Amino acid sequence: RGADDEAGGGNTRRGEGMSFGAGCLLRGDFERAGQLYDDMAKKDPGAPGAACGRAEIDRLTGAYQAGIERLMAVEERGRNSTEWLVSLAGLLTEVGRYDEAGQRLKSALALNDEQAELSVESA
Repeated sequence: RGADDEAGGGNTRRGEGMSFGAGCLLRGDFERAGQLYDDMAKKDPGAPGAACGRAEIDRLTGAYQAGIERLMAVEERGRNSTEWLVSLAGLLTEVGRYDEAGQRLKSALALNDEQAELSVESA
């Protein structure tokens, strides 16, 4: 792997950057992981995956409202992502917005059921 790959830069594909960011996150290197997720978000501003990764850092560091705002900024695409819905529900729970969190989890379950049905139908 080249320097750009290690940095999550231009030569990485989306999945590789997400994996590298997750690895940094697991090692507790929040600054590096945050930079990677921020870079990915700049390349695709509405992408829920990068927002979810960055919001996980917000959750772990206690910046719950910042995480909620970050996720809500990509709601248009995020509402069709189970990961986004669950991430948002977790942050909403942290700030005591339980009813909203419950609604997001119900949406995630419904979306997951729809995706499972599509998988069975296409098999």
